[in-house]
Amino acid sequence: MKENFTLFYDCFDAQIKQQLNSVSQTDVLGLKVDATPTSEEINWRLMQELQTLQPFGQGNPEPLLAWEKVTLRYPRIVGEKHVKGRVENQGQTVEFIGFNLATQDFSVTTQKQIVFCPEVNRYQGQKSIQLIIKHIFPHS
Repeated sequence: MKENFTLFYDCFDAQIKQQLNSVSQTDVLGLKVDATPTSEEINWRLMQELQTLQPFGQGNPEPLLAWEKVTLRYPRIVGEKHVKGRVENQGQTVEFIGFNLATQDFSVTTQKQIVFCPEVNRYQGQKSIQLIIKHIFPHS
């Protein structure tokens, strides 16, 4: 019985490694991005799917997503170094927070390219989807 478990483990491990290696990633200005979803795809179903991939950490990083041609609206400093506001993409608006990004250019007159991780924000008994912006680039 124990030898069957070892065989199963080895086969399972090899299959998972093969699938992980076949996942395509996009290069966004030197960052490996897992997907570039549409605005409509950032929804509660996606949040449930991402939850099944947790816990995130070393060896299992959070998926990085990217959007091009977005406008960052209503940016405001929270704490000393963080920025909170809204991302407008394809007619949809989603809340964002950027930790340690207060020195970035948040002018609403230029479109940006962002790399982010979506998360469920819980505040005062309400749940909403929020983007954790990891990187901001001027849209080229």
